[in-house]
Amino acid sequence: MIDLDTLEPEFRERLLSVIESCAADRFRVVPEVGAIDPFLQARLWRQSRSDAEIDEAIAELKAQNCIYLAEVLEETEGKLGPKVTDSLPGLSWHNWREAVKVSIYDNYGREVMNNDEKAISVLRKAIKKHKLNSGENWGKSLLYIQKSTFENPKNLMSMLEIDKTMYDMWGIIR
Repeated sequence: MIDLDTLEPEFRERLLSVIESCAADRFRVVPEVGAIDPFLQARLWRQSRSDAEIDEAIAELKAQNCIYLAEVLEETEGKLGPKVTDSLPGLSWHNWREAVKVSIYDNYGREVMNNDEKAISVLRKAIKKHKLNSGENWGKSLLYIQKSTFENPKNLMSMLEIDKTMYDMWGIIR
């Protein structure tokens, strides 16, 4: 389980309400991935990309005057590995401390998979009741829970605003 104190306070409170609602129906929801800093996001994004794709993304960020995010992507080394995200640094709600990936367990401690209709229904209703959103809204997994109704920050603000907010929120960290 992650440190819930790293999450944005309003989101954390709503998430805790989702967890409590599911527990009342005998399902345990465990947040597995929460806040992700832009440097980790860059490593995750880079790990399945070619040098040309990485260079192109850096050039696009620089062209939009997103100096902080361009430097994050440029200075981060990625390991080769499977594709785990399509989101550049700043474009995942995890970077905003407003998203989690959860696992759900039954009363016997067994992880519930997507084919358990009762568990899925309980989680879906709890997310809606507490005014959160799931990845299902964008063709992804219900197990991705976020505060925003927008798939990613780019649907809400300019890249320049995202760049400034990420710098203000995270600053220089590694």
